[in-house]
Amino acid sequence: MVEEVKKEATYSRPSVLSEWYRKKLGPKVAISNIDWVITSIKNKDKSSRYMIIEEKNTRTFDNLYIGLGEARSLKEVKEDIAKETIPIFVIFIKNGNISEGVYLYEFKTSEIDNEKNWVKLGDSWYVNVKKYSEYLAENDLISRIKTTIKVS
Repeated sequence: MVEEVKKEATYSRPSVLSEWYRKKLGPKVAISNIDWVITSIKNKDKSSRYMIIEEKNTRTFDNLYIGLGEARSLKEVKEDIAKETIPIFVIFIKNGNISEGVYLYEFKTSEIDNEKNWVKLGDSWYVNVKKYSEYLAENDLISRIKTTIKVS
């Protein structure tokens, strides 16, 4: 089960660079892998033109897991860099097919800190954010992104 979560739908984990960071930089360095930063070209308001997206590929929508270490790194990004002005969305895609809809989780520090949401699978800890996530059809996801960054 743990390997299934770690592999997600990509069949490989960790990435070469991720593994290199861990070996070369050591355990006292937190690493955040942000998949996407999206911005509206026409919206010049710095408080509303950006969003961060973390992409998660999964085989099932039964549980929606974020690795606890990754969640803690995203928490640091949210609190220290993005603050309250830049939303962080985690988008869960089943079997690499967005056209069948996705689950969208808007990152909230309090939900990540709540140990009731933590799940231990094998030797690794995860945060299950399923109950905080919203199912969106592909067109609804497009609309949410455009609304968030205020594309006119």
